[in-house]
Amino acid sequence: FDQGLEEIVRNYQGLVIGISAGAEILCDSFFPLLEEESYEFHTGLDLFHGVDIMTHYEGDAWHLGAIIRRLEDAGRPQIILPENGAVILDGDHFDLLGDAFVADVPDLNEIYSLYQSMIG
Repeated sequence: FDQGLEEIVRNYQGLVIGISAGAEILCDSFFPLLEEESYEFHTGLDLFHGVDIMTHYEGDAWHLGAIIRRLEDAGRPQIILPENGAVILDGDHFDLLGDAFVADVPDLNEIYSLYQSMIG
């Protein structure tokens, strides 16, 4: 991150809006969703703790596989944002809007089943 920009965002007292990757980097760590085999978490701005954010969710097998990997590796809730979903983060509290939803480790069996039904 650009250290000057990071300091401005961290110290800003108003509303911070993140779109796409800009939403993901607000967390303490994030995983850029790329259509390739590389898979690694990156350090975020640490403005929101205990969850990860996935943007551009489309409900297909590829995205479900990414949710599974994130839940297995990070072991913490994933806020899933389709194109018409949003999340309002306020301290350690969040509110979901539109089609946004949360996937968590206890949901893995259901997600595995849905994933298997999609890939045959």
